[in-house]
Amino acid sequence: MTPHQRSLLVPADDPVLNGVARPIVEVEFGTASLIERIARLCSAFDSFFADRLGVGLAAPQIGVSKRIFVAEDYGPLANGPAWQGTLDRKPFARVVMCNPQLLSSSDETVTAWETCLSEPQRIGLVSRPR
Repeated sequence: MTPHQRSLLVPADDPVLNGVARPIVEVEFGTASLIERIARLCSAFDSFFADRLGVGLAAPQIGVSKRIFVAEDYGPLANGPAWQGTLDRKPFARVVMCNPQLLSSSDETVTAWETCLSEPQRIGLVSRPR
C-alpha cells in the first residue's frame, strides 16, 4: 500500500470504525453534502481498486460515520495466487449503497481469504453466507 493510499484511511483504532455508522436520513438524499461524501468514497476506492487491493470500501474507513459503501469486483487476476481459482466469485460492476440492509441470507456459507485495508497485515479466512 502506498503512503497516499494509507493516508486516505483512518487508523484501525479510530473510534469511527468501532461505532455504528449513522443512517442517511431522507432529507440528505440529493444534497451536495451527500454527493460529495459519495464522490470522496469512490475516489478513495479507485485508489485501492486500481492496485487490486480490495473490492469494497465503507464510509467509516475514510472517517465518515455514514451507512455508505462502494464495491466492485472484476474477479480473480489471471496472474494472481493459485488459491484465487478456488473461490466461488461472481464478478460485478460498481455499486454504491446507502443505508444497506440485509433482508435475508443463505444458510450455505462460502469461505475466502480476506484482508483489511485499515490493517493490511491482517489476513484470514472469513466465512460468509453465500
